[in-house]
Amino acid sequence: MTFTKNSRIAQSYAVLILAGRMTIDSVPNVGNLRAVVTEILTGEQTVA
Repeated sequence: MTFTKNSRIAQSYAVLILAGRMTIDSVPNVGNLRAVVTEILTGEQTVA
């Protein structure tokens, strides 16, 4: 499964992390989900 910055699940995890409810380590490492959430949070593009 491939996620993008526009994927609702990736955006939801980013919001939860910014709110202090989760950490990046608690994001499931499924497909590129963790990388995309990191990309949303840092504003940098990651290479998969």
